[in-house]
Amino acid sequence: LLPEHSQALPMARSAIAEADMILLGPGSLYTSIIPNLLVDGIVEAICQSDALKVYVCNVMTQDGETEGYTVSDHIRALFQHSAPGLFDICLTNSSPIPKGVAARYVQEGAEPIRCDREACEALGVEILNCGTCLNYYGLTDKLRVGEVTNMYTIAEKLLGADLVVKP
Repeated sequence: LLPEHSQALPMARSAIAEADMILLGPGSLYTSIIPNLLVDGIVEAICQSDALKVYVCNVMTQDGETEGYTVSDHIRALFQHSAPGLFDICLTNSSPIPKGVAARYVQEGAEPIRCDREACEALGVEILNCGTCLNYYGLTDKLRVGEVTNMYTIAEKLLGADLVVKP
């Protein structure tokens, strides 16, 4: 990380401290998510927070970065670059990937990420697949049929729209 030992901005630490839910991901593991965790003060702020901490795992691998990775490989990499137990829950995809979308990813050398639940649980992380998460929190009835469901939509339903801050 350049510059080395970059310090988290006070506003970032404050936002983390005040959060009801902290979502990590989805995004490129080594070039988007982990670099944010390398900023001095961010991991410490997340660890000290009482917020619900959720990692949203990518649906597909990324050629040149995570080929062959399972969900537990993603979690292990995050813990190795931050702190073991940084989050307790991992949201994974359980829906079939539309053929047209899958075909585009295959051209990029990507494949669906396999969820190895037992290995994740051995790391202390509970796995919720998207369908399980929606049912567990009673969200299937609250989401309109055909509504695009993303993490902001789920967070708004869990916490209330007034508590969700979008970037």
